Amino acid sequence: MDAVEATLKQLGEALDVAGEVPVSCLAGPDSLAFVCGLQTAQNRLDAIRCRALAETGPDALTAGGETGHRSVAGVVAAQTRVDPRRPRADAHLGAWLVDFPILAEAFAQGVISAQQVGVIRSRDNTRTRPYLPDAQQYLVDAAQSCTWAEFRALLRCWQIAADPDGEEPMEQVENRRCNYTKRSDGTVTGSFTLDPLAGDAFVTAMDRYVQNLFRDDAETNSKRKATHRRADALVDLVTRGAKNPSGTSSPLIHVILGEEVVTDGFNRGDATTGPGDPTRLPVDPDDPLRRCELIDGTPLHPHFALAALATATLRRLVVGPDSEVLDLGRSVRTFPSRLKQLLMIQARGRCQQPGCDSPHAWLQADHLIPWSRGGTTSLTNGQILCDPHNKAKRDKPPPDS
Repeated sequence: MDAVEATLKQLGEALDVAGEVPVSCLAGPDSLAFVCGLQTAQNRLDAIRCRALAETGPDALTAGGETGHRSVAGVVAAQTRVDPRRPRADAHLGAWLVDFPILAEAFAQGVISAQQVGVIRSRDNTRTRPYLPDAQQYLVDAAQSCTWAEFRALLRCWQIAADPDGEEPMEQVENRRCNYTKRSDGTVTGSFTLDPLAGDAFVTAMDRYVQNLFRDDAETNSKRKATHRRADALVDLVTRGAKNPSGTSSPLIHVILGEEVVTDGFNRGDATTGPGDPTRLPVDPDDPLRRCELIDGTPLHPHFALAALATATLRRLVVGPDSEVLDLGRSVRTFPSRLKQLLMIQARGRCQQPGCDSPHAWLQADHLIPWSRGGTTSLTNGQILCDPHNKAKRDKPPPDS
């Protein structure tokens, strides 16, 4: 007990010292390093707490007298006044890490956070468990080198590769639901869950209409709330049949499907050929021939993509010396649809302004060197920007002004 008290006292003293650091007086790089160091320390403390909660046995409940709680997590929650779900979840996470020593060590060293460990654990199921032990170092390296969004996408792609029979997509389709209730006052409330393809169509349509309503509000100086715009956009989608404001229809789903993924999918349905590797799917976000994702880079299980081929309009886009004309020079100012789609694929359906997370419906093809200053309409002189960043770029004066 003396050792425990001494350790906690030293930890408290260290926190006191950290709390007295005059952050406002530090230079920018130093203050940033201090904050990042605190996050690493927090990761290490989280790892210690999870391990301690997992290793504290049931005898601890009666060692200090009857507490009335049935678990160690319950005692911790009561004595520290925290949500009981927090220590319970930490205990489960600590127990889960016992089977994954590489992840546990990275967590203990502060290399990865509790949030990253938690999202890895959420991908653990009967289909992925055989592959997870060997993937530990790969996932640790990815957690260190990728942004949070990139890490989630990579982890999702890894999970898809471990499900060649498509059990998860079938579960997602079976779990789709839409519930709504009309109240006595006439208002309607509801909730729904959609599979990835249906969900992407819904989000794309909603974002498109919300952006149009936002522009209308800006022109009329309307004070309509964002939640109101979303509700109005949903009504527009239902009443207008998901058509553009011009009255014409356009695709709501854009799937990027590599050649090897298509070949593998057809081989799996051919009893004479069969897939090259029946236990894994050929999906890889970094290989153009193995990409299987939505236009914004969201990994998509090939079962969904191949099912969409039955009713989809196919467009073959080849980037290379034998492809269609990719440089229109000065003859055309606006990027044609196929050239814009190539730019979209290269940019993974995201605005190329660092840190921007604008939805796909806001994106536009833009000239790196403006067409008004001699820029060509070509793949090498093109980029994808969202509407706000494109407008901000146009509003800047030319460099020579």
